[in-house]
Amino acid sequence: MRSSLMQQYKSKWRTLAEQQAALLLQQSQQDLLKCSRGLASAYNIDAMEGMLADAPKCVVCGSEARKRCSRCRNEWYCGRECQVKHWRKHKLACDLMITAT
Repeated sequence: MRSSLMQQYKSKWRTLAEQQAALLLQQSQQDLLKCSRGLASAYNIDAMEGMLADAPKCVVCGSEARKRCSRCRNEWYCGRECQVKHWRKHKLACDLMITAT
């Protein structure tokens, strides 16, 4: 698939990059939020979870995770202790993901 795309867009990378830059770099805050919401719904974490080859790992200690952040549902944890320990680092990203959805 990669080689097919590379061949198809061989001489069009600059045009494609310029279009992407115009789309993503020159948008208002409202437009960016709308785009983020669309991407968030397209990449539904619950649907993708079933496609994971390995069991999720705790972002803090690396052991098998059974729980994830209840707000953004993006980070995995083995338990409450690791989630609480990681909260200060995760809070900003979590807030951004919640705002975007």
